[in-house]
Amino acid sequence: MELVVVLGLLAVVLAVLVQLNIAFSENISDSRRQVKANALVVETLEALRIIKEKRWDDLGDLTLGDLNTDIPYYLSYSENNRKWLVKTEKPSDIDGLFAVSFVVREVLRDVVTGRIVSSGGAVDSGSLLAEATVSWTEKNSQKSVEISTYLTDY
Repeated sequence: MELVVVLGLLAVVLAVLVQLNIAFSENISDSRRQVKANALVVETLEALRIIKEKRWDDLGDLTLGDLNTDIPYYLSYSENNRKWLVKTEKPSDIDGLFAVSFVVREVLRDVVTGRIVSSGGAVDSGSLLAEATVSWTEKNSQKSVEISTYLTDY
C-alpha cells in the first residue's frame, strides 16, 4: 500500500516538473523572439542612417510631400553593391516570422521657435522622422515593436 502512495506522489511530482519545464521553455522562446525583434528594429534605423549618410535625397523622396500618407517601405541588402536598398514590395518575413517595415515622414517646425510641431509649422527640409516596425505572430496574438528617430541632413 505504501508503495502505491509513493508511486502516486512521484507521478504527481513528475507531472508538475514536466509542466514547469514546458512553461519555462515557452518563456525562453518568447523572450528570444522579443530580443530578435528589438535587434531587427534597431538594425532598420541604423540602415536608414547609412542611407542618409550616402544620399539624403533617397530618404527625402520617400515622403512624397504628403504628411497624411504612411506608405510602408522595406529594406533589402544588396551583396553585389554592398548597400541597403529601399523597396516598395514586401519581402519574405525574416526567419519566416518577422515582418520589418518603415515609414518616413516630413518634420514640421514652428517658424518662430524652431521647435518640432505636429501641425501648423513649416516643413523642415533638413529633417525627417523615421519609424521602424517589426511585427510577428506569437500564440495567435499579433506582437510588434516600433521605434522612431529623427534623421537630419547634417
